[in-house]
Amino acid sequence: QSGAAALLLTGTAASLLSPPAGAAAGIILLSSFEWLRAATAARVDMTLTFGLTLVFVGLLLVRRSPRGPWLLLCYAGAAWATLAKGIPGLAIPALAVALLCLLDRSLQPLRALRPLRGLAVVGLLAGAWYAAAAAEGGRAFIDIVARENLVRIVGARQASLGHEHGLGYL
Repeated sequence: QSGAAALLLTGTAASLLSPPAGAAAGIILLSSFEWLRAATAARVDMTLTFGLTLVFVGLLLVRRSPRGPWLLLCYAGAAWATLAKGIPGLAIPALAVALLCLLDRSLQPLRALRPLRGLAVVGLLAGAWYAAAAAEGGRAFIDIVARENLVRIVGARQASLGHEHGLGYL
């Protein structure tokens, strides 16, 4: 997924800016210490990153050309990111869109995304997987999902998950 995200970034930068800019973007990303560290660790961070890359490339392309398949890229990326990390997979793109609206001083970025349709698509894609996993894993799966997402709301100490980092760590 880290390679796919780098290729997506490279291709997007090459098509929107120039091939040398795309190559530079890809090389810089692939030679970044944190990118390499996260890509080789057995965690879901790069899965989340790939989903967010799909969302952000889709957002960029929707802003440039509202008519096209770019909304599906946004929706698929948000579903992917939500499956990878839960609430942050949907919250991070939502915060990005809110920032775009503030910068534009308009709700147009939000309207262009057709948020109700997007939430329905993300809900169907992620919800289908969660429903199947809950049917297979039962109460144990539901407890894990609740605790993993609860930690993002109430903090690690209250949820006893061991992810004890201050806000500055993030």
